[in-house]
Amino acid sequence: MSYSTQSKSVSNLIDEIESNNYYLPAIQREFVWPSGKIESLFDSLLRDYPVGTLLLWDVGKEAVHEFQFYELIRNFDVRERHNTKANLSNRERCIGILDGQQRITSLYIGLLGSYIEKLPNKWWTTRDAFPEKTLHINLLFVPAPDDPERRFQVRFRTEQQIKNAKEEEYWFPVGDILKEEWLALPHRGRSYPKPRLPLRGASAGLSKDARSARPPGFGEPGSLATAARPPESTQHSRSV
Repeated sequence: MSYSTQSKSVSNLIDEIESNNYYLPAIQREFVWPSGKIESLFDSLLRDYPVGTLLLWDVGKEAVHEFQFYELIRNFDVRERHNTKANLSNRERCIGILDGQQRITSLYIGLLGSYIEKLPNKWWTTRDAFPEKTLHINLLFVPAPDDPERRFQVRFRTEQQIKNAKEEEYWFPVGDILKEEWLALPHRGRSYPKPRLPLRGASAGLSKDARSARPPGFGEPGSLATAARPPESTQHSRSV
């Protein structure tokens, strides 16, 4: 039985998911987190709060063909919650998520995907009851001095909500921090603490290691804090 820990950036974790390395064993439940919990996860990352451990299994050749695995959800629709069965017939190994799939899927949805849920006070049969939303952060949000718990405003927003944003709002797509033009940005002369997502754990004993993920440090290229400022061309003058 082998155990080890490893630190991994959120961007590297997402890259590995996109490279079809991460899958869900059939024993895992479906994705159930509401949009508000995903927003809270990203808020916790920005605050450098611990969010628990990940337990991953390096699945070898025999096991990868013996057990059924499922793909992660990128674009979630509350009307169609089921994960797609993965075809691993040509694979010799993969990474199975034993604990932490709700958080990993939330990161995947928040950074690269979308979320569809029914609007309140709408019938399920109404055509516009299920708009597609993507995760954004309001770069012009100013926390109240007497409310230390509200330092960031991270929300899922529809295209219409973005178009109708108030003057004191500038909704930046969270997933854009992974784009090359943002990764290439300089430090901007600002200093921030460097948060780590302390995710530690052991492998299932069948192989390799349990890995952890951390977001890029605040102020580092590609971090949310680096992006937390509107482009120079914006008409707004305030920033966080």
